[in-house]
Parts: sequence; C-alpha cells; structure tokens
Amino acid sequence: MEEPKKRSLLSKILLFAGILGFPAFFIIFFSLGKQRFEALKYYGDHKIITKTVDGKEIQDTIFYQVPGFKFKNHKNETVSMDDFKGKITLVNFVYKDCPNDFCPIDFQNFKMFVADEINKNKGFEDVRIISLFVGENDTLNEMKEFIKYHNINTDKWNIVTGDMGQIYDTDMKTQNPWQEKDSIFGLEKVAYNMTLLLDRDMHIRGKYITSQTSENKRITKEISILIREENEKKKQKN
Repeated sequence: MEEPKKRSLLSKILLFAGILGFPAFFIIFFSLGKQRFEALKYYGDHKIITKTVDGKEIQDTIFYQVPGFKFKNHKNETVSMDDFKGKITLVNFVYKDCPNDFCPIDFQNFKMFVADEINKNKGFEDVRIISLFVGENDTLNEMKEFIKYHNINTDKWNIVTGDMGQIYDTDMKTQNPWQEKDSIFGLEKVAYNMTLLLDRDMHIRGKYITSQTSENKRITKEISILIREENEKKKQKN
C-alpha cells in the first residue's frame, strides 16, 4: 500500500506545479525553507564579551580589526584608513621589477583576474586595492614609472610606501603561512606573498597566497561572497 500512496502524493505535487507553472512552484517551494548562505571566516584574535539586552545577559563576539594605518602614495600624499572606511579592501606587496624579476605576487594574474575585474565589474564599485611598493633608489619616481608601465588605475588600486606591518602584524591563528622573521621587507613574520581581504569594518576576512594563479582566481569569488553576506545582513536588519 505504501507505493500507491507515494504515487498519489507525487501526482498531487505535479498537478499543483502544473497549475502554478513550474517557475512559480519552485519559487514558493524554496521560499518555505530557510536558505543558508556561505560566509567568510574572521581572522585574528577576537574577544567574547557579555552584555545586557532587554534585561538578559548575552554573549557577543568582538572580531579583530586592523589598527589605523597611514601610507604615502605615488603623489607623495598621505592615504590612511579613513580613505578606505566603508570599502572592501585588498592588501599586498609589489616589487619594482614585478613581474620580471623577484615578485611577491603573481603580478600578471593578479592584475588580470583581480584588479581588471574590480575595474570593469560594477558590482565591485566599492572594492579597493592597497599594494605596498618596494623600490630600490628613487622610490617615488619608480612608483610613477611602475604605474604608467602597467597602466594601473590609481582610483581603485593604490600603490603606496610605508610600513605594511601596521596591517599584517597579527596572528591569523589558522593556516598561518609564516612562522619565521622576514629578511626582505623587514616584517616580524614572512607575509609578503599573502594578499589580505578586509571587509568594510576592517576585519580580516580572507588571505590568499597570491604567488599562485589558483589563489588569484579565488579572490573575486570570495569578494562576491562577502558582498552577498553584507546584503543578507542588511535585509535581516530591515
């Protein structure tokens, strides 16, 4: 008797779908269940605090935020965290001889799969890049030549000098790729082959070994996940 019951139920479902039309049916079907969206993890130290809401004590998580930072750009102007508040930001290193000599990232693929996508995709309007430029002699002119040679849009891609340890000097806790002191860029830990993804609140939400092509391709996918996550949180608040 079990089999006829199953067939009867299936017939009713198909009949219902036929009346509504398949597109409408599936919209209703999926709206009945709670959809789960992928979210990026938070890196760095975080704190658990207890606070009182409506007379009840609840626990809340304070996620790590990168400290305030300041750099100099190719115009010798100061750029700081204030210039990137409310933006999704990628942070990494470039060397004056990229991509031909030593280069901490796969420069050509980073430009093609990340920077160029950010420039042409309207969905990435609020995404910015900060790349610490490492020169040899006349750094300011070397930066300008580098920008011109690679046709870099400095509205979104900021080539800067300064101390990147302001952002990188934190323990990522999981899958930390560096454990030794850096002898090239002067950081406490080897970090120059890693691009970081910061959300609009300056939390570290992604890290990528961008000397690898596959990691460069992963960045824009995870930026899209972050944007969708932000949009879902806005919907929940409204």
